[in-house]
Amino acid sequence: VRRLRALLDREGFDLVHCHLANDMRIALSALHGRALPMVRSVYETEPERIPGFDLRALSRPRRVFVFSRGVERALIARGLPSERCVALEATVDLERFRPGDASARRRALGFAPEDFVAGIVARVQPQRRFDLLLDAAELAARDCPRLRLVVIGRGSKLEATAREPARKRGLLDRVVFFPGYFEG
Repeated sequence: VRRLRALLDREGFDLVHCHLANDMRIALSALHGRALPMVRSVYETEPERIPGFDLRALSRPRRVFVFSRGVERALIARGLPSERCVALEATVDLERFRPGDASARRRALGFAPEDFVAGIVARVQPQRRFDLLLDAAELAARDCPRLRLVVIGRGSKLEATAREPARKRGLLDRVVFFPGYFEG
């Protein structure tokens, strides 16, 4: 906390942006008595699981950014002042990310031209709710026999979080795991 206070004083920042609960606890201590504003991004997909002390702390930043309307509603229902909660819509830079001709990449991953491919690019961790992704894939596969799923991302829990649950659901032959990210 002392080092953060010294850094804030020395560098003259205009804003502190916290991404995790522990970051916010440290920042709140370092900012005590200072006028420097703080904001917080909340990536939690199940806000009902946020402990009460962390939820109370969320009322202290000037704004709390969330990434879905459902999380926004749930946090407000749990007492976060609505004027502090801001739901940000997910966006894609269409100038940088263009679908283009993906046939070569599809072939490299083992997909046929007639396959319907869905996927996710994310760190493979339990809080990312891969169980919901696999539940949806299992349901969709009933009506879409050519459904294939690609999981692009790393994570220390890949086996337990994604690969083993896919095997148990009988989806392993439909899922391609790519432990990393594509460039370009």
